[in-house]
Amino acid sequence: MAAFTPSAAVNKRRFLEAYRLASDDGTAPSNILAGFRKTGIWPFNPQAILEDPAAIGGRGTSYRLSLTPWDSGTPNNWPWDAQARR
Repeated sequence: MAAFTPSAAVNKRRFLEAYRLASDDGTAPSNILAGFRKTGIWPFNPQAILEDPAAIGGRGTSYRLSLTPWDSGTPNNWPWDAQARR
């Protein structure tokens, strides 16, 4: 197979070969584990993603994870709730 160069024509066969090579690299166990580690999925670290400025869209800003209990109930301050109580 010819080398992948910017000037080479891309046909179906070349595209599929390039896709296979990229897919093999992208799904390597070491790459998957590195992604899990960086995002805090494994080992579990929910603060990891909050400290990454690129992930939160800020510039040098970090956020602290709030561990307050979550109420799974429906909020009672929605407009249709207020109308129903009248």
